[in-house]
Amino acid sequence: MFLLLDLRYLTFLELAKHLNYTKAAKALNYTQPTITKHIQYIENDLNTKLVYTQGREVKLTEEGIYLRDRIYELLETIDTIKQRIEKNNKISINLGTSRTVGEYYIPNYTPLLSQNKLHFNLLVENTDTLLKALEERSIDCALISGPVFEGNGMSKLPFFQDEIILVCDSHHHLANKTIDFEDLYHQKLMIRERGSGLQQSLTITFSNMGVPFSKFNNLIYIGNIRLLKEVLYQGERIGFLYRTSAQAELDSGKLAQIHIRNLKLLQNYYLVYYDNKKARALIHQLLKYIQATPKEKAINP
Repeated sequence: MFLLLDLRYLTFLELAKHLNYTKAAKALNYTQPTITKHIQYIENDLNTKLVYTQGREVKLTEEGIYLRDRIYELLETIDTIKQRIEKNNKISINLGTSRTVGEYYIPNYTPLLSQNKLHFNLLVENTDTLLKALEERSIDCALISGPVFEGNGMSKLPFFQDEIILVCDSHHHLANKTIDFEDLYHQKLMIRERGSGLQQSLTITFSNMGVPFSKFNNLIYIGNIRLLKEVLYQGERIGFLYRTSAQAELDSGKLAQIHIRNLKLLQNYYLVYYDNKKARALIHQLLKYIQATPKEKAINP
């Protein structure tokens, strides 16, 4: 077991993460020949093939995948042992959040930032990037504002339900009015970027309605929530946002909602993690701080 602590095994883990010798060498500040020697050493030591190349791609064999997963488990166990020995009362967590959750939900709806029990490093990105970070084990869990599909050891727990609303500048001619869904086809419309939870949620909803995005004649994607609002303030465009990210501007009168007849767009937020010892130890503590939400919107998993 302790052989896995050999630096050459950590080299293998880095190669398994990037599936690219150049990127692995850069991440470790090694030369590519050093990476190759480390991998060859482990393969000779275990008498098995761990990686192979297919064209320009590096891939893991079945034994390589097994070794990668066991090393991750070993590192998680070592981290748990370290915390226990140090008798540190603080729980350390690498936490990822989608942009809506990190910038609006956490500071306005939860006591997570003011508590002192959890010590966390925070990565704020879109849903696709967070799921990749989870897969690479660079974060322990993620708070995602969008649809998540379980599988390959990934689990999810709903902790909040938000509403996707259509908003505009308060002086827009559609402000506070009710329109038919088909009226959107000819509007100057904005949504979040591809890969964001909001965009994925709308994609599923519209697809179920038989409406492709190509139906919207003047649609643009914007990857920054604040920038999207600034464009709204110019008065020409309308856009979809989560209510949590627009509530302050709705309350102040800077933005107004446009109601869509017979359509209410609801989306769960999820705590997403790979089911392992470290994650299970963190989930209970984390849920206490992220579920401190208004009763009418909270979900009890």
